[in-house]
Amino acid sequence: MTYFKILTFAYLILMVSVSSAGVICDSEKCSYTGKITTVYVNTSGQILIYLDKSYPELLAGAQALGLSTVTSSNALVLRMYADDGSIDSKRAEVAKLFYASALSAQATGAEVTIQARVASSGYMMADRIWLK
Repeated sequence: MTYFKILTFAYLILMVSVSSAGVICDSEKCSYTGKITTVYVNTSGQILIYLDKSYPELLAGAQALGLSTVTSSNALVLRMYADDGSIDSKRAEVAKLFYASALSAQATGAEVTIQARVASSGYMMADRIWLK
């Protein structure tokens, strides 16, 4: 019986460490680690990436970073266009690669880590993505 308890405890610890979904913010950025539920592209040139649930700590982190315009706690955005509406080849390529990475993670159920440092249209604006 003791062996079973030890094995069960070790399994629970492993599951908690493997499932590291959440939002962590520091003095420079907010980072999300978890699954993507939906990836959406609109005609305004935004790629919206919906997280696995709402994270109030994303709003708190945005406030701490001085980004009071952030109102979404369950999605991040990547803008394909510059503020003046232009798009250069580098920005277009990054947007394509980011979209492909997010879509791949969503389709396969893979975990990602996405970082965001600034706000846009009520969302934290994603600028980096890692597939796990």
